[in-house]
Amino acid sequence: MLANNVRNHLLDNPRLRPFAIDVSATDGVVTLIGSVDSSRTRTEAEQTARSVTGVIDVVNQLSVP
Repeated sequence: MLANNVRNHLLDNPRLRPFAIDVSATDGVVTLIGSVDSSRTRTEAEQTARSVTGVIDVVNQLSVP
């Protein structure tokens, strides 16, 4: 449920929508895995995930080429 909420928030952001970001969640800790185009986008994805109710922490494993 939490992972789906985070995924939906990421998809609602037009700048994040083009990227395949895998989301998993365990006990309020969300992990983001995938590749994005810039460090700014990486940070934005993390901030978006953190904004979701129920998220305690975010492990950002998004890579930037």
